[in-house]
Amino acid sequence: MEAEPQRSEPSNLHDDFFRAVCSHDEDLALDLLDRDPSIAGAVREIELPGHMREKPFSSLIAATDQDMEKLVAALLKAGADIGSQYGQHGGTALHFAAWHGHSKVVRLLIEQGAPTEIRCKEWSGTPLGWAVHGSSLHAWTDVRDQAGAARLLIEAGAGDEARSNLDGLLCMEPHEDVIKVLREVAQ
Repeated sequence: MEAEPQRSEPSNLHDDFFRAVCSHDEDLALDLLDRDPSIAGAVREIELPGHMREKPFSSLIAATDQDMEKLVAALLKAGADIGSQYGQHGGTALHFAAWHGHSKVVRLLIEQGAPTEIRCKEWSGTPLGWAVHGSSLHAWTDVRDQAGAARLLIEAGAGDEARSNLDGLLCMEPHEDVIKVLREVAQ
């Protein structure tokens, strides 16, 4: 007879959720959320892969940061605060999705009403600014889809920032695909 798998106590489900996200186990994270919907509002001090320092991350920002589209949708359905600001530099889930070029998650967040003009706490940067900076050649060796994220943000209302602050955005030395998107809007 096979032994029954060990189950976490409810008080540990939040920690298990964040461990699952950090190890890219979206199915386990979805199962844990299904078992305890209060995870949608959880915040933990964790070290996400690719971040310089440990900061408190909300469950939504952690899932967004790791490009877990199904989990992001489930967290929003469970009541996660789409505008909460946690993590490195106090950005929202939309900031993190834009920075990493997770354009499918950017689209989902915008469709669910994520604020596109909100500024991060540390640098006062918008999600568009994070997409531009995230594409800069010194930030990544493999540029993701920050151009797609930037285009989605502009279509959702961030075009005024692109037109009024084009020089400021270009001084971040964005990837050529992002420059093309910004210049299209500025014309």
